[in-house]
Parts: sequence; structure tokens; C-alpha cells
Amino acid sequence: EYGGNPMSTQAKSCIMAKVSSHSGLLSAMVVIPNSLGAAELLGHYGTDEQKQYYLPKLANGEFIPCFGLTEPTAGSDAASIKAEGEVFKDSDGEIKFKLNFRKRYITLAPVSNLISLAVRLHDPENLLGKGEDAGITVVLLEKGLDGLHIGDHHQPIGEHFPNGPIVGRDVIVPASNVLGGVEYTGMGWKMLMEALA
Repeated sequence: EYGGNPMSTQAKSCIMAKVSSHSGLLSAMVVIPNSLGAAELLGHYGTDEQKQYYLPKLANGEFIPCFGLTEPTAGSDAASIKAEGEVFKDSDGEIKFKLNFRKRYITLAPVSNLISLAVRLHDPENLLGKGEDAGITVVLLEKGLDGLHIGDHHQPIGEHFPNGPIVGRDVIVPASNVLGGVEYTGMGWKMLMEALA
């Protein structure tokens, strides 16, 4: 429907077993766009508009995704993320988020141009109707936003594959960038754990 090739979990597992037996590095580069990257999350939770816009570009390789979860103080304990977003209304009355975050060891980050970012949203005026602590939310970011720094490399296992940090300082995005739409604000933890599983 969107130009890709949907497969069952078993089919993906068979492919990953074959690729992994050849190269662990290659398997990391294959598995992220086909699991933790935005495509699977969009397939399950995306709005129709998000699916129409992102999925064809993910299928043809125009978008290379990464999954922004791990932080300097939140690795195995991913629920302790410090990445934060503040909900506000701009001068035109549009609800937006101001994001500040520091992610690290993000597979494909140095070559990525689409980020599924896990962030804890604060909504002091309850503009979204989910309370002051709106919870962990997945926000879609495209490379090139003001305040977004991406492209540096880590070498966490001493091998050369695309892995690096993502840093955001006062990155402004509309509330419509929530993966699944505004109604999925605060549902990020459930979404991320299902994708990881």
C-alpha cells in the first residue's frame, strides 16, 4: 500500500537470522529501519496523514530512521529518560512543543534524517487535556530543525558502523508531530516497549 514489503514476525526473524550470521554490524543496520525505526510504529499507531507522508519515503529509502531512546543516564533503565518537552501555545494559538534532550548510542543516528524521539512531556497549562505531566511520548523529528544536532559518531564496540548522539536544544515542533497524533500523547512507553519486544 505504501511501497514497502510487509512481512510477518517469523519472516523478519528468518531474514535477521541469515543476515546476523554474516555480520552483526550489518544486522544492526537492517533491523533498526525494519523494527525500532519509525515504520513499524507508524504502521501500528500512525495517523492516516503520517502514514501517507512517511511510509512511502521510508520504503524507498528517502528517510533513514533512528530510534532516540537511550541517554547518558538512561540505558537499561529506559523509563528514567530525562529528555523533556514543554507544551505551549505560540503567538498564533497553535500548540507546540519545546524539546530539550541528549541521546547517546543511537544506531543509525549519524546517517539518519528521521528520528522517533522518546521524550517526557510537561504541560503546565494542561493544553492537551492529559494533566501537567503528560508522560513519555514519541515525537517525530526530521533532520534540519533549528537546535537539532545529529551526525557525530560513537564507537561503542570498537567497530565502524553508524552510531552516535542526538542533541536538541529548544527544538520547536507542532503537537501534530506526536506519532499517532495528539491523542497518543503519553502512550510512548507502551509503544516503545511493544516495538522493543
